[in-house]
Amino acid sequence: MFYTDGSNAKDFIENDIELLKSEYEEYYNILIQGELSPINILMCSTLTNEKNNAFEKFLLLYKDRIIVLKKVNGNISKHAIEYNDINYIVIEGLPKPVCLNLYYKEEGRERIFFDSFAEEIMDRLVKELRKLIIHGRVTEETVNLFENNSDEREYIGKALTTQALFKNQVSVCELYQKRVYDRYWSIFRKVSTQTHYSIVSNSEMVVFKEKFEPMDDKDICGDLIFIPLTSVKNVSLESTDKGMVLKYMFYTTKTFELFYQNEKTDELLKAMSYINGVIQA
Repeated sequence: MFYTDGSNAKDFIENDIELLKSEYEEYYNILIQGELSPINILMCSTLTNEKNNAFEKFLLLYKDRIIVLKKVNGNISKHAIEYNDINYIVIEGLPKPVCLNLYYKEEGRERIFFDSFAEEIMDRLVKELRKLIIHGRVTEETVNLFENNSDEREYIGKALTTQALFKNQVSVCELYQKRVYDRYWSIFRKVSTQTHYSIVSNSEMVVFKEKFEPMDDKDICGDLIFIPLTSVKNVSLESTDKGMVLKYMFYTTKTFELFYQNEKTDELLKAMSYINGVIQA
């Protein structure tokens, strides 16, 4: 069980369904026979010190789905999330993460809040989820589509996305977009897009996107986003009056968009062509 009482964030017991049965019998009793052998169990309320404000919730991981058990107003609910229905995963607030989001189907979202003492457990959970979602579907493509620019080498987004890759994942192309304003020489300027950095690998796209304009490099805060290529239906590149939009379309009406300046067009076309090639293979 993914579990911590706040004093030992490394406590990690695999598939302890007996613990669920003995200490949380009302949750155990809602499971059917085919649900009694999860790969791992996550007790969400132990991941934060704000236990009084957190719903009592369990996530049970299986080879093909997640089952969420949740108590609200004294009643326990159960629903399943098939891995094929997950569009993408978001870890909010890096480099000091605070929340995990699972976006699935049309408008579904499951959120798990956690404090710093649970970061290691959440990191292991996210890796486990990503492995189950992409389930070994890795292309042999290893071509590097273009070289990276020197001004991005020290960027924290590059470090975080690179570190997130598994050993069997190959970086095929990397896309870097600095912050863009609607007008640069006005005190009333607004941000058109925050700085973001993306790695397209042979099974997954990993994106770091800043949440707001930082005071300095030490103040950077952003989200780490994992998009399995198996969840993407196709990718398109659309021109706007201010630049280009790379749009990821899933097998639902949901989309994920990243804005780039026009000078990135050649790189974007190469990335789009590669991703669509992997999807259609």
